[in-house]
Amino acid sequence: MLSLFFIVVATLFAVSRGDGVHNFCAEISSSSASGISGYYALQIDGGYAYHAYSLDMSSSSVDTSLCTYSGSTYLSYSLQSSWLLSGTSSSSSMCSSTVTMTNANNGQLYYLPVLGGHYDPYLSCSIYSQYYIAQGQQGGGGGGAQATNYCNMLKRMPAQNNNNQQGQVSYTYACNSTGFIDQGLLNTCEVGDFSGKFGPATSSSRVFTSSKVLVDPLPPLSSNFLSPTKLSLPWSSISFTCGQTVPVACAAFTKVSDVSSSPCASAFAEISTVTSPAAAVSEPASVSEGISTAEFDAAIACSVIFCLIGGILVGAVGMYYWSKRQVENSLLAGAKTGDYARFA
Repeated sequence: MLSLFFIVVATLFAVSRGDGVHNFCAEISSSSASGISGYYALQIDGGYAYHAYSLDMSSSSVDTSLCTYSGSTYLSYSLQSSWLLSGTSSSSSMCSSTVTMTNANNGQLYYLPVLGGHYDPYLSCSIYSQYYIAQGQQGGGGGGAQATNYCNMLKRMPAQNNNNQQGQVSYTYACNSTGFIDQGLLNTCEVGDFSGKFGPATSSSRVFTSSKVLVDPLPPLSSNFLSPTKLSLPWSSISFTCGQTVPVACAAFTKVSDVSSSPCASAFAEISTVTSPAAAVSEPASVSEGISTAEFDAAIACSVIFCLIGGILVGAVGMYYWSKRQVENSLLAGAKTGDYARFA
């Protein structure tokens, strides 16, 4: 049984390492996004994701004054659960609009944000979590799926939220780039809270470009792209906002098979230069200063082998002592009922 346990653990680890390389691109077109153009490239490879983006607002009149300080503009960006807009990109108020949906459980109408909420499969639960948004919309989750508010079940409901349920439970969403990157506190961030994990997009010229490939040890699940599972709602789009509430631009992701012909081609070329997490400048210190991926996998394989051997040895020793005890019990029973009785 112990050996079987370790086999199961090894299998789950192998599954968590991923199923190959998956490339996704979201293109922001100036013709549909009020003069804003750009892209967001996302590559998921095993246990990591790689991000690169560019957003050019120099020819747009979209207002960012609420997030401009001392001459620099700061934008938040996040992976969203839905895309309920026509076309593949948009801007401003369209990115925060709602659509009317019908609850499949009770037939009631509700209003669902076109981008849903932050992709949050591990329930870090900011007030923008897809599960939190789902509760506010009477069960409507990302992509129109019905959702249980697991954040509420875990009592991870902030005291102040956008559904006016004041003071129910005190919970603080503590994601920030210092904790995520420098200290490796991965569980504090939603998977989709990209700017929370890496810091805001910053520019003094209204042209925002990732200065390096962002290496993410908490990647989206490729199986959740446009597709919910029993354990998680889907993800489908990228959103840039002024702060967390004023929309700037948004776009739908598409899965890319030929990166060279993708609108994100230059970003994927940059991502290809990052050969391992250890080579990335934005990797948590605890990872970037460690062993390589190949060495890590080899260490895990050796650990599993030793665990299997250990399990077999423990089982053998246990069987030996059990058999010995059975023989002793049989001899004792025979002595009481047979030969021993003649000398009584």
